[in-house]
Amino acid sequence: MTDLFEPLPESAGTRRKENTRAKLPASVDLGKTSGKVGVILPDTTSSTRYVQYDAPLLTKALKAAGITPDVQNAQGDKNRFA
Repeated sequence: MTDLFEPLPESAGTRRKENTRAKLPASVDLGKTSGKVGVILPDTTSSTRYVQYDAPLLTKALKAAGITPDVQNAQGDKNRFA
């Protein structure tokens, strides 16, 4: 098992019998993944990271997972997020 989180700190108001952790099995077979995911980034002007890093990294990760990505940019228009 792999630990996902460090134990929560004890506080004066917390009374637990044990400090529990979330666990993830060492190997998980998710089977074949497929589908399409849409991602809307906020704009291209407030931060270059949306274009230079976020869009290509999201596209690469989704494709590697077997998912067809549709990464678009709202260009600062809140109506495009709807």
